[in-house]
Amino acid sequence: MRWTLLAVTLASSALVAQDKPTFRAHSDMVVVHALVEDNRGAAIPDLTRDNFLVYEDNYPQQLSVFSAADAPATIGLLIDNSTSMAPKRELVVAAAVQFAELSNPQDEIFVLAFNEDVRDAWEPRVIEESDISILRATLLNRISARGKTALHDAVDRALDRFADARHTRQVMVVISDGSDNASRLTRDEMLARVQASHAMIYTVVLRDPLDRDGNPGLLRRLSHDTGGESFDPRRIADVPEALEHIARDIRATYTLGYVPTNQARDGTMRKLRVVASHPDGRKLKVQARGGYVAPKPVSPRAGGSGGR
Repeated sequence: MRWTLLAVTLASSALVAQDKPTFRAHSDMVVVHALVEDNRGAAIPDLTRDNFLVYEDNYPQQLSVFSAADAPATIGLLIDNSTSMAPKRELVVAAAVQFAELSNPQDEIFVLAFNEDVRDAWEPRVIEESDISILRATLLNRISARGKTALHDAVDRALDRFADARHTRQVMVVISDGSDNASRLTRDEMLARVQASHAMIYTVVLRDPLDRDGNPGLLRRLSHDTGGESFDPRRIADVPEALEHIARDIRATYTLGYVPTNQARDGTMRKLRVVASHPDGRKLKVQARGGYVAPKPVSPRAGGSGGR
């Protein structure tokens, strides 16, 4: 059960409460992607807006956006393309293709391959059944497993792609050992961008017992900070199972949104508490990120004339 959220200013469009939520101009909308489970760990489908309560700094918030489980998502797969990938390349590509097959048929999916450069391995698009064999061949051709690793830059590029995403529900899946020895963006700069986004990030750690340069802690941090989950398979053969789990979780996710009652643009941390209840009274488990950073004040433009 994972939650991820966003506090942003979203422009244009009228508010739509169901399948494809959009947002009123100049609304400081907090968007929350949520997976809810029972006490046995089973995902709960078919909940409605009335089954959710959201509290910000202990004040109840009025939900203005609700999208049921298995609504389409924009998903970015980020695949490590450095030298360390060589013995894992074919299995990881096969797992990525299986992930695409298990996803919602209306999902928009893109793939970035990264070594010292970040390159498009698959442009953002809805993957039709007839595309699967093309996807497999394309990834095998474009993931060459050589060079250094620019993980920070890859995450940054994926966030840029989400700015033009077709869907409000946005998920990043990072497959890497977590090391970085080639990015222009620093770790802290990358994390700041992540925390300002509304992407939920899942990570799959590719361990190499002979390579001590991996950084699984960074991958866990990316998932923790965004409400996703980090998987750490002990064997490379377990990577497909991890991606299958992620695909199922994404399809079981709800999307909620609200305009905070506290409209102050002060850049402070706001605490969150989310409650989900089942219509039959069963207790549901909700694990939510503890808060979000409110938007900062907008600086006046240089050379402005001030008030009138």
